[in-house]
Amino acid sequence: MCILRELRGSVHLLAIVATGMSPKVAHAIRRPDDVTSFGWESTPDISDDDRVRLDVVDELTDRLLVASIEVLTDSQRDAYVTGIEVIGAHLDC
Repeated sequence: MCILRELRGSVHLLAIVATGMSPKVAHAIRRPDDVTSFGWESTPDISDDDRVRLDVVDELTDRLLVASIEVLTDSQRDAYVTGIEVIGAHLDC
């Protein structure tokens, strides 16, 4: 699970940089209470354009991750989906 989380996190950071979005702004939108834990002293101003750009980042992240799933066989893909569903059923989010 940690490897899958790190994979998605790394691809997401790539998508942030590739779209020209500031990592500080991206973090501030998603985790506004944690800006200082990422090393920034203050929360930046967030615009509507920043929120739209983060939607673009999310879409790019998903598109980039498809390649890592496409290489799986049908049975591997089924196992992957089942595993994600089981884990999701136990999360409080």
